[in-house]
Amino acid sequence: MAYQTRGREPLLDSNTQAALEKRGKELLGLALIAVGLVVAMMIGSYSPDDPNWMLASDAPVQNWLGRFGASLAQPIVMIVGRGAWMLPLVLLVWGTRLTLHRGEERAMSRLTFAPIVVALAAVFAATLTPPDGWSHSFGLGGLFGDTVLGLLLTVLPFGAGFGVNLLALLLGAGTLAAAAFVTGFTREETRGLWRLFLLGLVMAYALGLRLMGRGATVSMRAAEVLRGRIGDEIEARREQMRRDADLAAEEEAAARAVPEPSQTQRVSAVVRAHAAKRMAASAPSEATAHYAPEEDDALIEESMPARRMPPAVSRVMPRHMPPVPPAPPMAEQHGGWAEDARPEEAWAENTRAENAWTQDAWPEDDAAPTGWDEAADEDHAPSSAAPAR
Repeated sequence: MAYQTRGREPLLDSNTQAALEKRGKELLGLALIAVGLVVAMMIGSYSPDDPNWMLASDAPVQNWLGRFGASLAQPIVMIVGRGAWMLPLVLLVWGTRLTLHRGEERAMSRLTFAPIVVALAAVFAATLTPPDGWSHSFGLGGLFGDTVLGLLLTVLPFGAGFGVNLLALLLGAGTLAAAAFVTGFTREETRGLWRLFLLGLVMAYALGLRLMGRGATVSMRAAEVLRGRIGDEIEARREQMRRDADLAAEEEAAARAVPEPSQTQRVSAVVRAHAAKRMAASAPSEATAHYAPEEDDALIEESMPARRMPPAVSRVMPRHMPPVPPAPPMAEQHGGWAEDARPEEAWAENTRAENAWTQDAWPEDDAAPTGWDEAADEDHAPSSAAPAR
């Protein structure tokens, strides 16, 4: 007799299991992304001079992962060359797919062909010409790529040059197709990528045209601004030239309106000033402008009391004296400031003239009257401080 037993309940329900499965795939995807970045750093910083399994060197390690990275990168590059870049590419793509849950169900079936993609990439790299800094004896495809390429060139019934170009074209297309298959792309995703590529190309073309148009617009505006500035400068220069021409014409007209002085009138300012100074010195002042000697004599006679002659003199001198001839005119003085500085010489000259006049006034047979009061003569004598007339 059979007994029905109750089945064991699972430890976790289906929802929890699905959530854990998703979180596990995401963690695995992040791990693949990290490994892909590490492999890319290891291959990108590879240097043939680093110490490795086949080279012992005391030089500092240039690989970013140190001696461990240099030891791993050397055999990978020696075998597949630049085809080793397919390793980080596959790891990064599948890490992204697992993280985003896009096609993770195809991971195992596609990753199986990853070595084939690396091999195709190595053979394709072998068809390329190494750069100048490549110091290895093998090509860019490593030893594996050079071996397979040599075998294919031997099999093909073409020359080496044409065969290398043909194989480069075929291997390049095959590498792209195999890489798309290994990374999990389907036909729909491929079409979507193709449409995205075309859309990006069109957008880039439109952006380029827009930038070119904007650049042309900016250039036109800058050209207009520059042309305006140049026009303003030219107009300002023309206006300045007109003003200069008008000013020159006015000056020329004013110069023509004023008569030119004669050659005799072109006396320097120093000579004119000296002549004016001499004329001012020789001209009489306001106090002596209306001076008359007769008035002085009349004033002297009125102020002085009448002097009586001594008896002896009165008997000798006649009662009626002949008229006194007029005084000779004084010689004009043209000495200027030099004679003003020497009044004694002018007084001496005047005294000599008066003495000569006295001798002419009295006859030779008549003796000059004596006994004149010397004080009166002193009163009539001009002082040395009197200004010269």
